[in-house]
Amino acid sequence: MELNEIKNYLRINHNVDDCFLENLSVFAEKFIEEQTGVQYCNNDEIYKMALLQVIAHFYDKREAVSEKTNIVVPYTMDCLIKHIGIRGAINNE
Repeated sequence: MELNEIKNYLRINHNVDDCFLENLSVFAEKFIEEQTGVQYCNNDEIYKMALLQVIAHFYDKREAVSEKTNIVVPYTMDCLIKHIGIRGAINNE
């Protein structure tokens, strides 16, 4: 995903966090791919929205300490990721 798309979604108009956002983009792709078995495709709008939500979540939630070791994701992000996985499983049949 292009950095300018991410920055537009997050309403960021500075370059301070560009490297961090690029790293989050790579992380988000791997995060969704490993949960769903579906690789990112540039023209998949549902996958793109899921990527943006994962990036936004982890951009806003940078705490180094957590009470639990599990990653907790918001309901909307979880729904998108599950949808990608189900759709991927159906397409692979």
